[in-house]
Amino acid sequence: MARRGFQQGSLFQRGTRRKLWVARWWEDVIQTDGTLGRLRRSEVIGTVAEFPTRRLAMQVLSQRLGSINNGKARPQSVRTFGDFVKNDWTPVVLPMLKYATQKHYRYMLDVHLNPAFGQRQLRELTREELQCFLSRKLSNGLSWETVHHFKCGMSKILGAAEEWGYITENVAQKTKLPRRQHGPERVVLTPVQVRDVAAALNEPARSVTCCWC
Repeated sequence: MARRGFQQGSLFQRGTRRKLWVARWWEDVIQTDGTLGRLRRSEVIGTVAEFPTRRLAMQVLSQRLGSINNGKARPQSVRTFGDFVKNDWTPVVLPMLKYATQKHYRYMLDVHLNPAFGQRQLRELTREELQCFLSRKLSNGLSWETVHHFKCGMSKILGAAEEWGYITENVAQKTKLPRRQHGPERVVLTPVQVRDVAAALNEPARSVTCCWC
């Protein structure tokens, strides 16, 4: 159970050109050996432009601490994404998938997901971080289908972490991809249009309807 202790947290500004409000508070966590511990958590609340006064920033911080102060917060594991995938997800979940799917997941993990998130703690992964990762892959020229597979893969892995109690939320489910771009619409010509096109090309018109892509 989470410790019942009221916290106000601390707040300070960081940055020069773009000033940010940074909050700090204590958070109960599950250590790698399964015991309960406490860590100092730091998180950016927002920019000073968004919250021009300390009072406004403190209101946001109070909302973040709401679940801790009312005793509803559940300690999360400090395990990293890479450690969870290697020692939990890969031995248990991966063998249940089809062989071709297993190969695809190993490729995604080795080439894309572990290099990006392997050292990150599961509890610290955010929707914004995953969203930036997906957007960056699209900008680098990967296809929509490939990036969509990354999104689904992260969702499946984090879904298992949530089910097994390592995190309280699967943030990958909240990520979005831009609308998929399809090829140009097919235009079907009428018999009259086919005859006109054939006449322009000095070719005999056929009785069948043609499609131009």
